[in-house]
Amino acid sequence: MKETILAELRDAAVRPTTPAYQNVSTVISAILSPPGDIQPRETVEALREQIADALASRGVLP
Repeated sequence: MKETILAELRDAAVRPTTPAYQNVSTVISAILSPPGDIQPRETVEALREQIADALASRGVLP
């Protein structure tokens, strides 16, 4: 796994600056899992709505 870890470190990026980062991360993980259940249009719409809610600290986490 050394090569994989080094590659990830070379291409590392800063997390988005938001106090709601954990909420956004949780919402994305919940909506995109399992990958086999993704329905492109419905999934994109759910991501838009739930990420907006997470950024505004609205709603309950999945």
